[in-house]
Amino acid sequence: MSSSRQFLLGTRDTIPMLIGAVPFGIVYGTLAVSSGLSVVATLAMSLLVFAGSAQFVAASLVASGTSLTVILLTTLIVNLRHLLYSASLLPFVRHLPQRWRAPLAFWLTDESFAVVHRHYLLADSPVERKHWYFLGSCLAMDSLWCACTLIGVLLGQALPSLGDWGLDF
Repeated sequence: MSSSRQFLLGTRDTIPMLIGAVPFGIVYGTLAVSSGLSVVATLAMSLLVFAGSAQFVAASLVASGTSLTVILLTTLIVNLRHLLYSASLLPFVRHLPQRWRAPLAFWLTDESFAVVHRHYLLADSPVERKHWYFLGSCLAMDSLWCACTLIGVLLGQALPSLGDWGLDF
């Protein structure tokens, strides 16, 4: 199967996970801004941290005035599960050069892990091109999460009292 076909399959197979992530991305964007994070910091977290649970925790800790050291340590602990994900996927990506492994590790999420791990376990195609599937899944999740964060930020700015609706961390 071609690289582009693998990429498109990874994107397609991630669609059910995307649907579930939409409300969380919007709520994160809305609540992060209302908790005191700047628009730039909120969007940067989605681009650079790209871990919903860690982002919610970090925004909550920022709102409570917690120190940066505690925020960083807490988000590290929250994301330790990614070590287990990476260990599970290592046999399938070990052959890839670092220029592939690094971005795939960065973009790995709970949702992409579930989709990608299942795909790797299927014996329908050689492992050599499956990293394109992995990339398709990751980029679909990342793009949607960032777009939903932006929607949430804009919604939070348009409705500044949204935090009073009972949405909190």
